[in-house]
Amino acid sequence: ITGYANVKYCNNPAIINEYDQNKNNIEAIVKCSEDAKKVNLGFQGTNKVIFVLDKEIDNKVFYFSFPMMHKIDFYKYQENKLIETKSYSKINNQGNEYVYFNNIGQSNNTIIAITNTKNSIQFPYMVFETNDKFQSFIKDRWFFDGIWFGVVLFTILLIIAFYYIRKKIVIIYYSMHIAALFTIQLAFSGYLFSTFNFLPNYLLNRAVVLACGILTFGTVGLIYRTFKDQLPENKAIKSYGLVMGVAVLHFISSILFYNQTIIKLTSYLTLLLSVSSISICLYAIINRLKHSSAYLLSFSLFLFSSLAFTLKDLGVMNINEIQANYLVKISLLVEIFI
Repeated sequence: ITGYANVKYCNNPAIINEYDQNKNNIEAIVKCSEDAKKVNLGFQGTNKVIFVLDKEIDNKVFYFSFPMMHKIDFYKYQENKLIETKSYSKINNQGNEYVYFNNIGQSNNTIIAITNTKNSIQFPYMVFETNDKFQSFIKDRWFFDGIWFGVVLFTILLIIAFYYIRKKIVIIYYSMHIAALFTIQLAFSGYLFSTFNFLPNYLLNRAVVLACGILTFGTVGLIYRTFKDQLPENKAIKSYGLVMGVAVLHFISSILFYNQTIIKLTSYLTLLLSVSSISICLYAIINRLKHSSAYLLSFSLFLFSSLAFTLKDLGVMNINEIQANYLVKISLLVEIFI
C-alpha cells in the first residue's frame, strides 16, 4: 500500500542559511544533498538540516508526521518554481498532527524541508500511490488511536480503583508507568499539542522529558519493589533500585532546564530503563523469584520496543518514527492484557 522514497539531506550551514534567506538556490541545495541511508539522523549537533525529495514523490501523496519536531518548513517546487509552502510547529500547529502534499498527476516535483529542532533530527514520512489509499490510512490511524487511548485511559481508571481497594504502593508505581506512557503517546501522536494547546509552553515543551522521568521511576519502582520483598539484601536488586534515583535527578534537571542536552539525556535514561529492567527480570527468573516470568513476559515487548525507539532517536537503528510509534503502542496493549 505504501512505500518509502529515498531521502537526501544537506547539513552545510552556509548553504542552508543562504536558502533560508532567499529560497532560490535550489540547485545548490540539491547539489549539497546526499542520499541518507536512514530517515533518522540522530543528534547532529545542529538544529538545522535540509531534507530533499524529488523524483520519488511524483504522482504520489506525500505524508509527514513527527509532532516532536519543534519546527519544520516545507517548500514544494515544480520545475524549480516555488508553488506551495507548509509549516509544522509542535507548539503552533493549528490543530494538525501531520503535513501532506498531494502530487497525484504531477511530475518534476521537489520538496525541500528545513528542520529547526532541539530533538533528534528525523524525517519520518510515507508516500501513497492514490489519494484513496492515503485517506484510508488516515481513517485507520484515527480509529486505532481512538481504541488505544480509550483502552489505556480505562486502564488508568481501573488502576485507581485497585489502589482504593488494595492500598498497595506497587499499584502507584504501575499507575505512574501507564500515565507516563499515555502522556508520551499523546505527544508523539500530536494530540497533546493540538488538543491541549491551551497549556503553558513550559509544560508542552517538557511534557515528554518529564514523563520519561516518571515512566522510569514508576517502572523500576514496580519491578524493584516486587523482587526486593523476596530478596531484601540482594546486591543486584539494590543496584537496580538506584535507577530510581537517576530518574529523580533527570526529572529535577528537566524542570530547571530544557535544551538538546536534556533531550539527549532523556534518550539515554530510556536506554538505561530498557537494558536494566530486562536484565533484572532475567536475573529474577534465574533465581526463580515470584512473578519474574509474568513480569518478563508482560514488560519485555514494551522494553524491547522502547529500546528500539531510543536507538532510533540516537540514530543507531534505521526505524521510521511512524513504525516505531505503533510498535510502542501495540506493545503496551499486550502488556496491559497480560
